Amino acid sequence: MFAKTFTYANTLLVPYSAQQVYDVVDDVGQYHRFLPNCAASGVSSRKDENGSQRGSERVLGYMDLSFLGLRYRLDSNNLHTPHHLIELHIASGPFKSLDGRWEIKNLGDASAPQGCKVTYTMQWQYASTVLAMTVGQRFESIAKQLLDAFIAETARRAA
Repeated sequence: MFAKTFTYANTLLVPYSAQQVYDVVDDVGQYHRFLPNCAASGVSSRKDENGSQRGSERVLGYMDLSFLGLRYRLDSNNLHTPHHLIELHIASGPFKSLDGRWEIKNLGDASAPQGCKVTYTMQWQYASTVLAMTVGQRFESIAKQLLDAFIAETARRAA
């Protein structure tokens, strides 16, 4: 087993509200329309998280990724706290583990935000040495491409 843990983290200041960015990240069913290498995506279930103070939802979703001629399905179990936080956990797929976090905070007055701060972090372990050798260090660049694609889609929807 390939046990090394990899991490990607980035913080961006963008000229969109937290709600605008959150709405794109929350829209799992549309990922295949704007994420690179995503052939299909969808939501298996979405339900209120019991006991949640902020109206959080448990979202079970999937993505079919195509990379270097190989196709992978990722099933995720995510906790979405509207317009602020998305915590993701890949429940099945080609990784031993893959966890991520989107923190999205408005800048300036909440009633008239002047953009927002987006903090995106991911940690992962490959399930096999073959996958590590195939994808290897490229996955960090893929993570950055994904972040860029989410922001580009936010810009497209805001226009």
